[in-house]
Amino acid sequence: MTLEERKRIVLEKGACFKCLKAGHISKKYRSRLKCIVCGYSHVPLMCLGLAEKKTSPQQKESSSEQDNVKRDQVMSNQTSSYVFLQTVNFKVKGQSGMVSVRALIDTGSQRSYILKSIVSSLSLKPKKAEKIVHCLFGGTEMEQVHYCYDVTISKGDYRKTFEVLDQAQICNEVSPLFYGPWIQELKVLNVEVSDCKSQGPIEMLLRADVIGSLYMGKRHLLKCGLVANETYVGWTVEGKVPTLNSTTMTVISMFTNPSITELWRLDVLGIEEPTERKTKIEKALAAKELFCETVIVGRYEVRLPWLEGHPPLPTNYHIANRRLQTAVKQLEKNGLMSRYKTVFEEWERLNIIEKTTRGDVGHFLPHRPVVKEGSATAVRPVFDGKDEPSLNQCLEKGENLIELIPAVLTSVNPRDRQFLKFLWINEKGEEIVYIHNRVVFGVNSSPFLLGATIQYHLKKSKEDCLLPGCEYAKETIEKLARSFYVDNSVASVPDLEVLNRFIKEATMIMAEAQFDLRGWEFSGNSNSSDGISVLGLKWFTTRDILTINPNLLTCDRESVVTKRKLLSIAQKVFDPIGFTSPVTLLPKLWLQILWEKNILGH
Repeated sequence: MTLEERKRIVLEKGACFKCLKAGHISKKYRSRLKCIVCGYSHVPLMCLGLAEKKTSPQQKESSSEQDNVKRDQVMSNQTSSYVFLQTVNFKVKGQSGMVSVRALIDTGSQRSYILKSIVSSLSLKPKKAEKIVHCLFGGTEMEQVHYCYDVTISKGDYRKTFEVLDQAQICNEVSPLFYGPWIQELKVLNVEVSDCKSQGPIEMLLRADVIGSLYMGKRHLLKCGLVANETYVGWTVEGKVPTLNSTTMTVISMFTNPSITELWRLDVLGIEEPTERKTKIEKALAAKELFCETVIVGRYEVRLPWLEGHPPLPTNYHIANRRLQTAVKQLEKNGLMSRYKTVFEEWERLNIIEKTTRGDVGHFLPHRPVVKEGSATAVRPVFDGKDEPSLNQCLEKGENLIELIPAVLTSVNPRDRQFLKFLWINEKGEEIVYIHNRVVFGVNSSPFLLGATIQYHLKKSKEDCLLPGCEYAKETIEKLARSFYVDNSVASVPDLEVLNRFIKEATMIMAEAQFDLRGWEFSGNSNSSDGISVLGLKWFTTRDILTINPNLLTCDRESVVTKRKLLSIAQKVFDPIGFTSPVTLLPKLWLQILWEKNILGH
């Protein structure tokens, strides 16, 4: 297909000539794109230089005869259903000792590779340098120089030495064998899989000739369709994971990209360019760098971490208006309208929100009431950043540094507030528009932004405590940094004197950023017979014991027991620390068995 034919198709679809996505034109595309062929701002598929690089089969054959450099060609094939790849664990010996590595068995590879970080940790010495040309079927080629090493792998009494090439990164995430019906089959066959718990990166890639000498010849075809193979370094499992939905989409990836990492990506599907995608770690680091570059100290003000190349956010006024009408009807029916309205009035008084006159243009956050009797805020609004078209699709989630901090602490940069509008009604029933000035819980990047703000503030306070005249200690900051979870600070101190000092200094440290630490409780401080709620449990401070809230465990014994009811009971106990895990794990295991054996109704 010529470039002109591709342009015609894009024009008919009403898509952008730069990113090939619908909803905007190329003149309004503001994200950074870089073509790997010419370097200009468009995807490689729309590059004029790509057509110039194509040659006829006769030319290709002629050039291959003149080219003395060895070419390793690979084609990546992915499917929408999950496929287990053969991975193993073993030890690699070097001059500085031995390390355990996670390896991927690739029967289609002509060379073996090892991460440069493993080479460095083992202090391996290269025996030569070799020029390799990496290419994809139908794509361009790129020469890279790799250093060659002889490595010895071992597991138990088995030893094998072979040649590997160094590589900065071999591939992205490759999942180990996870839980499923195949686990029980393997147990019956007395098969112990080599790689079933590791979640780390792939550190070695084993080529075809090495793999041939690893297989011991024993294999099992499981009832679920997976295949188990025995090797000298342990059992491996491969095959497509059984699924109830037989309709799958298979995509052959023929993207022009010379990187070994991109050849093994499991998430390269469809039209998205591999060069535009980043690993989760890279995105999280980029989000944190943006935070550090844009945060404003004082009443902390942050930018939203927008994704590169995110889809445009069209107005969703009609969706937000429809959700508002539903919320109002629900509030009036339950007699909660005045209490819900009071929340917004209090927020406006505290400058958490403010009225705006931007009308029905732009993006809005739909909201709904959540009722929780007995809490400090019995009825409160919950904002939805997932509603299509989604704000959350356009933001980098970032590392979840803290599960949830009250969403009234951190100010949002004025440039991003236009995307945090919501609708409400006044006393006359007329529609009004509010805009958020603070980070909103319900937007997927909020936990990251709020957690990053606390980390940033504590790091800054740690530097300030070294200055003369500082009224708090470094030890208090370090303890405070380790103690935050959800909206609680949970710490342990040896005696009452240290406790009083910690309360005083911690309150002072967080007050500098206008964080209000309050409601302190400690052992022997309260005589409440109902206990104090802390991280999902009940804490009786007089006896200093933690218990499950008994109200969560009540159920109608006369009702029919179903899997749905068992699931509901199993999920009632919220215990992020894990005190109750030995007990709460049992109903979850029972539920798995019920599903496997198809016992009880839904």
